[in-house]
Amino acid sequence: METQEFEIRGKPYFIRQVEGGLFYAVSKILIERDNSNLIETANISLRGEPLRVGLEIIEKPTRGISLLVRARMRDFIRPIVLGELSKFAEIGNYDYFSYEDVGDSPAPLICTDNDGNGYYSVRPRLFRKIVDN
Repeated sequence: METQEFEIRGKPYFIRQVEGGLFYAVSKILIERDNSNLIETANISLRGEPLRVGLEIIEKPTRGISLLVRARMRDFIRPIVLGELSKFAEIGNYDYFSYEDVGDSPAPLICTDNDGNGYYSVRPRLFRKIVDN
């Protein structure tokens, strides 16, 4: 079993949806991976007050958009996917980002190449903070 822990800091913030449709900012992720099958499991630490769509945040419709992320098969995929999503959100000047859940992975493996790279598909979700006028 291999583990990796990383902290999430700064804007744009990574948020995750929990029961009841509430979102929370993620502060830290601990990833464990079984090296025999490369399946990752993540323990996510949440922080702060809940964010509600329509009250504190507004979602930019991105349904149907997928990003292709390339990573070496031996690397942990979550930090790479979150890094690419963060860049995507930053380019659009969004305050928060997340991804659509597809099974147990943030980005299912689509294919591999002969150089040991995996190609993963991730569906971004982008949000802006609602500012009272």
